[in-house]
Amino acid sequence: MRNHVLNCIILFGILFLIAGCSSSASPIKDENIVHIEAVLEETFTGPHGELTTIYAELENDSMEIIKAASKDLRIYYEENLKSYFTGQYYTKFVNTNKASTFHRTAYRNGYQMEIKDINIEQGESTETAYDFTVNVGYKKEGEAIVVTGRVNVNDDGKVTRVIYHNGGALFEAMGKGR
Repeated sequence: MRNHVLNCIILFGILFLIAGCSSSASPIKDENIVHIEAVLEETFTGPHGELTTIYAELENDSMEIIKAASKDLRIYYEENLKSYFTGQYYTKFVNTNKASTFHRTAYRNGYQMEIKDINIEQGESTETAYDFTVNVGYKKEGEAIVVTGRVNVNDDGKVTRVIYHNGGALFEAMGKGR
């Protein structure tokens, strides 16, 4: 009888530990961080596939091909980024080339960007501001550079502003202006 009680206690103890471990699942990620991460991944990855084809067509001598490629580029960014931004800021983000400038620089200089690590933290003073650090690898020599910045979102979780604190360092590293 004593063995039976001891076995039951041990079994319940093990089950209690298993239940405790499984209930401590990782915390749910802030939806704003999920959106910001998607924007950063799109911005600092590639260009590859469809985007590489579009940039190649933009360098064509035919105005007809360039016009078609420009339209394709707008559609590409619309499909991959627009849903994360307010309408007004999306237009500004695209028109000021914040959506395409890293891709275009990488393409023109024969680089491929790849994110090695992303860290996004909610700002201490503002609930709708998030500071980020992105370790961007750029392949030719296998180098990497850290880009920092801040993203602001509205109450609906839509991006209202993106600032790159040291984005110019990535341009220089990929040979901008050569």
